Amino acid sequence: MKISDRLLKLVSFIPKPCSVADIGTDHAYLPIHLEQNYECKKIIASDIKSGPYQAALKNVEKFGLEREIEVRLGPGLSILDPYKVETVVIAGMGGITISEILSANQQITDSINRFILQPMNASAALRDWLINNKFKIIDEDLVKERNRYYEVIVAETGEEIIHDDFILEIGPRLKEKKPESYVEFLNTKMKNWQHILNKLPDTKNQEILNKRSQLEGKIAKTQEVIRCL
Repeated sequence: MKISDRLLKLVSFIPKPCSVADIGTDHAYLPIHLEQNYECKKIIASDIKSGPYQAALKNVEKFGLEREIEVRLGPGLSILDPYKVETVVIAGMGGITISEILSANQQITDSINRFILQPMNASAALRDWLINNKFKIIDEDLVKERNRYYEVIVAETGEEIIHDDFILEIGPRLKEKKPESYVEFLNTKMKNWQHILNKLPDTKNQEILNKRSQLEGKIAKTQEVIRCL
C-alpha cells in the first residue's frame, strides 16, 4: 500500500521489529503499510469513531491481514492493556487532544516506551505537557504535504528542562537539527502570528495589549533564530 509522505515520516521513527498501536488510525493505512513492509511483532489499529473503525476493518480485510492487525473501537489509550505494545502513534489530532489522551490513562501511558506524535495544532502546548509530565523529546522532524507543514514529535520517558518557553513553539530538536525546510517552516509560523496580530483591535484593553506583546515577541525571536541559522 502506498501511503503519504506524512505517514512515511511517522514510520521512520517506529523501532523495528514493530510493536505498535496506531491511535486514531482512520483507514488503517499506517498499520497496513507496516505489516506489508516490516517485521512486526504486534500491530493494533484503533479509532474512537464507528465510521473510521469500520473503514479500518474493511481495509485490513481487503489485504487479508485480519490475523496480523487487531482493529479496535474505543477512545484513546483505553483500548490498550499495559505493556502490550512498545510504541504508540497518535497523529492527525490537535495538540491539546493528544495531551488529554496521554493524561487520561496514566498506567498505560507509563507502560509505553515511545510515543510518536503529530499534532495538527497547539504543538507548543503538547511539548509543554510532555516536559511537565516526565517526558523527554528525543527527536523531531518536519514533513510538508499539500502546502502544509506537519511537525513530528518523538517522546520517551525522561527529564528535559526548557529555559525559554519560546523554544516550545519552534521545537527544541528542530532547532538543533535545522532540517532543510526549517526556515520556510519558521517563516510560515511568523506569517500566521502576523496575521493574528493584524486582526487585533487597536485598544487599550490589557488582555489585548498582552496578546499583542506576546505575538510581537514571538515574531522577533523567530527572526533572530533565522538570522543565526
